[in-house]
Amino acid sequence: MLIGAGLNASAVDPCLFFGADILVVVYVDDLFITSRDTTTIRKFQAAFSSKFKMKDVGVPSMVLGVNVSCQSGKVKLSIKDSITKIGKEHRSEKVARVECSMQKEYDPNDMTSPFV
Repeated sequence: MLIGAGLNASAVDPCLFFGADILVVVYVDDLFITSRDTTTIRKFQAAFSSKFKMKDVGVPSMVLGVNVSCQSGKVKLSIKDSITKIGKEHRSEKVARVECSMQKEYDPNDMTSPFV
């Protein structure tokens, strides 16, 4: 269905599909749809919901243990809560903070990026 809708399958992740201005991630029975243009998202939702039962729950606040927040057009991902929970469960609550940035080669605006 996604490829039939004009999306391409990622070469590195079987759950990631992309088009000229849209990314769709599939996880079991959930779709995470993103685009810089809300009209693109709405058109995709309309086409997809004509064939499948679908409910828009808005921007997720947590996905697979990752906190998600959107501020000033940027998406922030954090696993601090998950790490704290694991630390408490294993009585290892004192953990050091480590900064981690995306690969320098990754460009979220370039759909030909090797990490898409």
